[in-house]
Amino acid sequence: MNILIADDHSLFRDGLRHVLSSLSADVTFYEAGTLPETLTLLAEEEEFDLIIVDLAMPGMEGPSSIGEVKEQAGSSPVVVISASEDQTDVRSALDAGASGYIPKSVRAQAMLAALQLVMMGGVYVRPQVFDDGAGYGRTASMPRPRRISARC
Repeated sequence: MNILIADDHSLFRDGLRHVLSSLSADVTFYEAGTLPETLTLLAEEEEFDLIIVDLAMPGMEGPSSIGEVKEQAGSSPVVVISASEDQTDVRSALDAGASGYIPKSVRAQAMLAALQLVMMGGVYVRPQVFDDGAGYGRTASMPRPRRISARC
């Protein structure tokens, strides 16, 4: 399994490598700290099973740069992991082709589950992004789901 981690903070990349090593016994990690380094790796390597990109690393022009990464990535899933939880950033990244958007504030187990979903062909976004009904998921005219609880 080939995973590209593109983030300008080496300590964060180290932590991601540690967490992601539980995905498979045979993982090869590639790392980049800027958008140009990321694009070079994508051009040089055959294929990645997963590409993780920070939205705010050097060279990135916000979510619009995700389109560049996705174009080079081919069929490889691109997931944004960012400190930004702004709904505009999330939607823009998804519109540019990202298969997921994970805030850096999530716990490791939630991140792993999200990445596994993406690698199986799904799309991951935290449910809070859909709460305003602005074109993703539920619309404003649809009722909110009711919470159902059962006691045993």
